Amino acid sequence: MDISTHISKRIEECREKHADYKHWLSKLRLPNTILVGCGSLLAFLGGSAIIADVGSGVIAGALAILGGAMTGLHSWFGCEAHQTECRKIMGQFESLQSRFEYLLAEPDESKRLEKFRELESELSQVKLEKRAYPWKGFLDYGPKT
Repeated sequence: MDISTHISKRIEECREKHADYKHWLSKLRLPNTILVGCGSLLAFLGGSAIIADVGSGVIAGALAILGGAMTGLHSWFGCEAHQTECRKIMGQFESLQSRFEYLLAEPDESKRLEKFRELESELSQVKLEKRAYPWKGFLDYGPKT
């Protein structure tokens, strides 16, 4: 197998990993909005009702507690850290894909081989160091965008 074939395989691998993380993050958007957005809104409404002394204090208190619980769950599950790590990894795969694509155009075979080895090392590092993974069950459904 020539070096161009190996490079093309790496391009496809990076493209697939990038798409997996992008798809996963798109699946997390709705739960994230519900837990953070709705949780914040409920806490705000409950707290405002208590301060303004509007309606039942029990309902206002329940809204504030429910809102706090929703945002607390988001923190407890480590959602923000997970999504941040996924975005970072997605960017790394996208960058590597572009650099492998650029490498295909390198006319000097020795430079191409040297650069390929460097990129292979970087790709191995990304795979070794990643701490967040898309949930495989979600990746099996729907188109990858």
